Order: sequence, then C-alpha cells, then structure tokens
Amino acid sequence: VMKDMQPGDIVIWDQTNHYQGLDYPLQHCGIMGRDGIIHYAGSKETNGYNFRPLNDFTSSPFYGSPIAVFRPKNLKYD
Repeated sequence: VMKDMQPGDIVIWDQTNHYQGLDYPLQHCGIMGRDGIIHYAGSKETNGYNFRPLNDFTSSPFYGSPIAVFRPKNLKYD
C-alpha cells in the first residue's frame, strides 16, 4: 500500500504506545504531498502545521505503518 501512495492520499495511524511505562493511544493523520512528504497538523508545532518525509513516521517505533490510506475520488493533483 505505502509504495502506491499518491499526493492527496489521507494517511491514518492508530497505535497504542508504551512510552516510559505509560500506555496511551496515538492517533495521527496527514495528507501525502509530492516526493513522499506528508503534511500534518501537530500539537507541538508552533503554527499547528508541519511536513516531513513519510519515512520519518513509518520508521518510528511510535508510529510504524499506517492502519489506513484513503484516496479521494476524482482527485486531480497538479
């Protein structure tokens, strides 16, 4: 699935993480941009938005592979 991602796809993570002995749900989503960059809203970002390579998420033990990728119908990304 991830190798077939296209700009405009909506990517969703829903994980339970074990960080410093605490269990908490980690839910996150973003929109794929060009060249493997994912655009996302983040609570730690001062402007509420950031972007980075998708690989930063998929290679992280806190995120891993997304649970779902949605592709809007009739999307034209120029």
